[in-house]
Amino acid sequence: MPAPSGWLKARWAAPAHIVSGTTTRHGLVNAGASRPAALASYNLGLKVGDDAAAVAENRASLQAFLQQQLVVEARASTHAAAQQLHMQWLDQIHGNACMPIDRRHIEGFERPPQADSMWSDLPGVALAIQSADCVPVVLTDASGELIGAAHGGWRGLTNDVLAALIESMPISPDKLCAWIGPCIGPGHFEVGEDVWGLLMDDYASFVLEHPGDTSKRFVDLPHLAEHQLGVSGVTQVALSGVCTYASADMYSHRQATQQYGQGAQTGRMATVICRGQ
Repeated sequence: MPAPSGWLKARWAAPAHIVSGTTTRHGLVNAGASRPAALASYNLGLKVGDDAAAVAENRASLQAFLQQQLVVEARASTHAAAQQLHMQWLDQIHGNACMPIDRRHIEGFERPPQADSMWSDLPGVALAIQSADCVPVVLTDASGELIGAAHGGWRGLTNDVLAALIESMPISPDKLCAWIGPCIGPGHFEVGEDVWGLLMDDYASFVLEHPGDTSKRFVDLPHLAEHQLGVSGVTQVALSGVCTYASADMYSHRQATQQYGQGAQTGRMATVICRGQ
């Protein structure tokens, strides 16, 4: 079954029964429910000024799509599809806190936990990371029984959000593989010394000269994330290669800010990983 235009399927070393990828601005089957032009039409974030009912409708359609994809993958493997998929979201705070997702979250926590990474070994769970330029990362092992996901903005990466997730997962890092989803590319993430100065001691090779302004630099976030995964022991890493700033199909906070000014409205994609039974 071909993927719809609203879904970028992850291409990586994960087992076939693992469903993973990133949504786009477009609806997965029909047009999304978000109506403001800056959010049209498949915003999945609750904190960007969108109508809560529209976000709930978009999230419900994503859950239904993932459930369908698990059924498709189950037919081609020995794994069973989940009877009822649980979507796990985070209240992302640009930190390094990691949350193991267990039965308590599935059976009734009303609010998503405040964290920027999570993992689970439970069947029928989908881990969803919101982003609109930051680096989304998903991980799994060769069996596909353990899954993880992280949100890595520059703050999170400098505070070792990926290392915190990998250290929390009950498996040797060399048995994990990772996919880095769409994020802002190195030619567009322009920052001042307050940001690039923090990177010079440990990550100077990911700080690039700015051709037009000596006070500013460009930072290569996706390859910084890839480097940090490797340092933590995860050597099987694939990158989507999609720049959110440059792609008309993706939400980009930086592009919206540069085009419309500080405080400009933009939506959020979701990078998701899930497994069946």
